Amino acid sequence: MAPTNVGNEISPEAVEALLQACDDSVGLVRRYYELKRRLMGLSRLAAFDRYAPVGLEKTSTILLEEAQELVVATFAEFSAAMGAVARRAFEDGWVDSPVAQGKCGGAFAYPVPFIHPFILLNWAGSLEGALTLAHELGHGVHQSMSATLPLLVGDVPITLAETASVFGEKLVFAKLMERAGREERLALLCSSIEEIIATSFRQAAITRFEQKLYEARAQGELSVEAVNAMWLSTQKAALGGGIDLGGSYSWWWVYVHHLLRPFYCYGYVFGQVLVLALYARYLEEGKSFAPKYLQLLAAGGSDSPANLLAKLGIDIESPDFWQGGFNGLKGMIEEAEALAAELGC
Repeated sequence: MAPTNVGNEISPEAVEALLQACDDSVGLVRRYYELKRRLMGLSRLAAFDRYAPVGLEKTSTILLEEAQELVVATFAEFSAAMGAVARRAFEDGWVDSPVAQGKCGGAFAYPVPFIHPFILLNWAGSLEGALTLAHELGHGVHQSMSATLPLLVGDVPITLAETASVFGEKLVFAKLMERAGREERLALLCSSIEEIIATSFRQAAITRFEQKLYEARAQGELSVEAVNAMWLSTQKAALGGGIDLGGSYSWWWVYVHHLLRPFYCYGYVFGQVLVLALYARYLEEGKSFAPKYLQLLAAGGSDSPANLLAKLGIDIESPDFWQGGFNGLKGMIEEAEALAAELGC
């Protein structure tokens, strides 16, 4: 694990504080899956039910032009500088959005130093697509604001790479929630909660699996059965008793290609929970938070994550800071439960 920590410029103590916060908050996962079980009308959830959409047929469609204006206006409300970058992305042709034959799937933002980012989308007109647009434009804002840095310090480690993207997505998510009806809000909440669980608790469970795996391998050869058992135990610890992990689930570690890059996955946890905590800080501080946040983006990779975040008064070795992020997730689950009760679910 040490080489990955060095590459990410993060201390072992900070990583453990983050993972421990995940361990301590795993009850939120069980609580949400119990809600999802009721919403789906099942006696028990299977592993494949985790990502089954809940109520997405209740969400409306949105035109690309409307989504663009929503993202630009939302970014500008947070910060005029962020809004200006987002508007320029559309006006200057940074964004390639139409679905086309032969075009690769998904979405991404590709930085080109000293020019501008290039953003690829495959627009399908859904509210989830609007969130994807906000995510990729968040990357674009980050890449633009750090573009004047020297090449060797302009790039950021994975621990900070998703900060601006997930934060931008969170801002637009809040706007969509404001204008949505109850059924649409519940669908949006469930989708967002499941994404957070997948990006934090699941990735943390993969990291705990790796820790067990390498510790055991240092003592001698391992059988496939032993590796399967380690995978199953760490997944059960993260997912709790709300999911049926029977059958072939003990083999699912085989498809996780990130395992070929040891301890890569905790970077996703860092990025997701960091944004939950930063967003909570923004709700507390209001407009005064924006300049400090933009300074973080403009700094790129010019210093370690610990030093950059310390300028915002954040101690990433403190379990209390990471727990603050999960308090935001708890609030989302409580809202989903309340909406489900109102809808008689």
